[in-house]
Amino acid sequence: AAKNIGLCCALTCALIGIVAIALAWGLVFPYKDYVYDVFVDIMFIDDTIQDTDDKGEKMTEKYQFDKWIEESKQQRAFSVFNVTNAEAVVTNGSKPIVKELGAVYAKKVTTTNISDAQKAVWNSMGIATYRETTTYQLDEEKCTADCKALLDQSITIPNPVWARIAAMGAVPALVVVQWIGVLFQTKSG
Repeated sequence: AAKNIGLCCALTCALIGIVAIALAWGLVFPYKDYVYDVFVDIMFIDDTIQDTDDKGEKMTEKYQFDKWIEESKQQRAFSVFNVTNAEAVVTNGSKPIVKELGAVYAKKVTTTNISDAQKAVWNSMGIATYRETTTYQLDEEKCTADCKALLDQSITIPNPVWARIAAMGAVPALVVVQWIGVLFQTKSG
């Protein structure tokens, strides 16, 4: 009797599942093109100005575009390392001994630039072209005095390939790179 109840339960569940799938297919299939169009419309920004559709209903095109074009700022921390045995690395092929000097805190700023002509092409043809600029700015809130001192410190990074060329007499053997100061320039005044 227990086997019959289990079999009956399994058959009932299977039948309910098949009916549910058939109903869902019957209800969704006629609208599949509409559902597909809605999802595609939400996924892509078709133009930069449209905020209502043909029926006057609110659309997300302009809102999506306005959010996409906003300047983006992300926190970054760069660890600074110095090679303490740079000459031995270059001349003898020694394993580098590195010393972490600290971190420099920055903000990665991404700006999207799009001209009126590019917007016009996007609006008429759906082809988006733009220029994106990424810069790094010193994070004044997180960068303490020690962090700022790293900006003026010389960082030694040996280049063994350069050293081999130097051994042939073509270039200086060791290049000292002032790594951080070039990346983050603070404005005075």
